[in-house]
Amino acid sequence: MDVVWLVCRGPAPPLDRSGRLVQHAPRESAELKEEAPLRVPAWLPLTAAAVVMVGGFLAAEPKTPLTWAWLFWVVAFFAIEAYAIYNGTPGDTLSGYIWRWARAAWWRKLVVAAALAWLAYHFVLQPLMPN
Repeated sequence: MDVVWLVCRGPAPPLDRSGRLVQHAPRESAELKEEAPLRVPAWLPLTAAAVVMVGGFLAAEPKTPLTWAWLFWVVAFFAIEAYAIYNGTPGDTLSGYIWRWARAAWWRKLVVAAALAWLAYHFVLQPLMPN
């Protein structure tokens, strides 16, 4: 099963021929050493985001039935998204489905843009507005 990697700046971890991490990398001469991208599993930032969000929900007071329902929804979303990333099938993530849906017509792209603009306003700007 293939693992999806995010590419970041920094030295690449040493890998053997099968693609597994090597505990102790062989020594390289200084002139052959070049900067390679750091490979981070794509599920790692997704897991970190899930932990932050779940921690926020658990810190919320009071814990109403709706708090627990939203917590379940967030955990279910991250579980589905993590599985979609891990299985390696292109287009299985939520982004893949939205891209496929929006690609069918120009007006669908406008719907996605409007929804994202509303979410940005709703989550970021609206709490800053006076009541």
